[in-house]
Amino acid sequence: MLSERTRKNNQNTHNFRYFPWGNILTAHCYEEGCSLEEGDIALEICAQDDPVFDRTAKTASFDGLAAFNAETGLNLSEDDIVYYRWNPELETDVNTYFITITGQGNYGDTNLIYWNITKAANTGTVTIKGTDEEGRKVYDGKAVEPVLTLPEELPANGPAVTYKYWKKMGSYWSGHGDIAPKDAGKYKVEIYIPESANYNSRTIEYEFEILQRPVTITPIA
Repeated sequence: MLSERTRKNNQNTHNFRYFPWGNILTAHCYEEGCSLEEGDIALEICAQDDPVFDRTAKTASFDGLAAFNAETGLNLSEDDIVYYRWNPELETDVNTYFITITGQGNYGDTNLIYWNITKAANTGTVTIKGTDEEGRKVYDGKAVEPVLTLPEELPANGPAVTYKYWKKMGSYWSGHGDIAPKDAGKYKVEIYIPESANYNSRTIEYEFEILQRPVTITPIA
């Protein structure tokens, strides 16, 4: 693939050697009178800086590919970019990768860039089972049941989701512990979601109200 040393185009004969440095591959021509500025033509591997996980494929690209191939006579394409995980044991898209293009023949070295895909903000949501759109339900004698929706499963051996309840007492909130309330009143639940493979940890607060059940009195005839 990258084995050609001497390249003749319409105007010049080039004698290239290839020098990788970071994300730049430079072809330097050693022919006297080369028309290239300082005898160099460069190819850049472009990758987004520390992209955030979003379930879409993250790929690198080349800048200056057509001109580089035309001068060197190579036939590089983005298919020649190879991706490796820094820690192959991590079964997750969030990871540190290194990206390479490796040459042969006169270009026998490797370009290498480190690339981090970082964790995304957790988009988990919570509702209370049986409540309306405004978070209200009528007293039924049963403790409330939060319904938590997460973007991905939490690790089985990791920290658990925690729940803490508060009751509205006038203008302030009084701690209600980790026991779900069942009596009438205004409440909020504070839920801590630990980090997962691709998402950061997050704390969610959700306010809800248990309404008093109306009493129906049937007159005695």
